Amino acid sequence: MLIRKGGYHWIIWNTKSDGSGTNYNENSVAPAKTTLYAQWSNANTLFGNNDAIAYISIFVADSNGGKEVNIDTGYADLPSSAVFIAKPQSSVTLKAYVDGKGIIAEKPDSKRYIEYRTGTKAVAFENCRIRDDGSAVFEVRQTVSNQNIFLGCFSTSAIAVLDIKGTRDVLTDIMDFSIKGYSGPIEINNTGSIMIGANPEISIKAMKSGTTVEYDGESIIFTLDGKKYNVQFNFSNGAELGGVSVEGDTAVITFTFDPSMDPVFYRVIGQ
Repeated sequence: MLIRKGGYHWIIWNTKSDGSGTNYNENSVAPAKTTLYAQWSNANTLFGNNDAIAYISIFVADSNGGKEVNIDTGYADLPSSAVFIAKPQSSVTLKAYVDGKGIIAEKPDSKRYIEYRTGTKAVAFENCRIRDDGSAVFEVRQTVSNQNIFLGCFSTSAIAVLDIKGTRDVLTDIMDFSIKGYSGPIEINNTGSIMIGANPEISIKAMKSGTTVEYDGESIIFTLDGKKYNVQFNFSNGAELGGVSVEGDTAVITFTFDPSMDPVFYRVIGQ
């Protein structure tokens, strides 16, 4: 059935006019003589389909406060200052993925990377942070309005997780850190955790022309306008340095790791 209301989009049918009853979508069959009320919205509405329920439960809220609405199998309108929240289930610990767009969920006996798929560029989840209660909170960026958006949450096995520690405020106008990933390099300019493959490489690229890059056996040295920036680093928890190579404006660090452990890459940047 095609229904319209000027300036609004239809969300779902409900047995209560205020939407507090039972929902029926366009493919549902309601009992005979059931009165259904159309539910409308003039905001983006996010529908959840959470296949990662063994690890997280998902919510939408306003970053300025207000009720958190569970959308594991439901929906919620997205306020202009919306946040998306993933709350860990019992015995699950969440780590923020370093690009601020995903999380890694850990149980005592398993580890998963949580993926989010919307099938649209109408919204994006960014700048993930872990709250004191262990929940992962994402800022929601909206580029269009007045749409129904369907979110799928999935968990996939992680090969290994690299923990990135040390200097948090990388001099991103001087150098850029990235690691070789499954679909190309992934920025690791912040601290956090990241899923890695079997033969990882960490690249440190000069961001300004005229910068020289060298490795003296202990530090990677960036020299710009007579100023030197030293990058000292080490690995631990099952990881060992493989080698450092310099080509033009980029230094590449290779390392090996024990796949049964989560390696740690520690860096300090000094002048």
